[in-house]
Amino acid sequence: MGVLMTMKHVLAGATATALALVLGAASASADTIPGSTFSSATGAAGYGMDPYGNYWEFTANRSSTYWSDTYQSYGYAGTPNATGFEITFTGNAASSIIATGNYAPYFWDATSNIVWDVSVSGAQVTWSAPAGASLASGDKYYTYVDFSDDTAGGSNSGFSAAFTGAAAAPEPATWAMMALGFAGLGFAGFRARRAAAVPAG
Repeated sequence: MGVLMTMKHVLAGATATALALVLGAASASADTIPGSTFSSATGAAGYGMDPYGNYWEFTANRSSTYWSDTYQSYGYAGTPNATGFEITFTGNAASSIIATGNYAPYFWDATSNIVWDVSVSGAQVTWSAPAGASLASGDKYYTYVDFSDDTAGGSNSGFSAAFTGAAAAPEPATWAMMALGFAGLGFAGFRARRAAAVPAG
């Protein structure tokens, strides 16, 4: 344990087990990806993200030999939308996210091998679904984020992060209610203007 570690790797595994909900002709509702907050005080593997049972895993580079534990996963109902799914880091990890190269963050569909587009801005990592991609029923999905640091106990020591669920897509019934609401506001404004324009008798 006294070996100086020159690189730390952190894995986040997120498995989405989606249950398709069909509305009317063929339109599906979308639930948000669950949000969760977690932290690591020592950098060891096995820090859970209740209540979903996700884990961050610690991988060290020792004499060019890499080791890694299997990362855990969670499942949930609904048809989630991965566009805009975010992880935001605070603490030491924020300054050492590897944004490019072989260790760049990714969000991956393990069944059809679709990789979501990723952007890193400071401590925030955001995934966006490629054109035509969606989270299919029963598929598994994984996120991966990698940190590097020059000293032992660095970037994977004392950080916290939060998974922010992507916004749900409005259902057809919601769109209809919004349209009726806007129409009602427009009609009320029209009547008010008309009443103000009529001279008093």
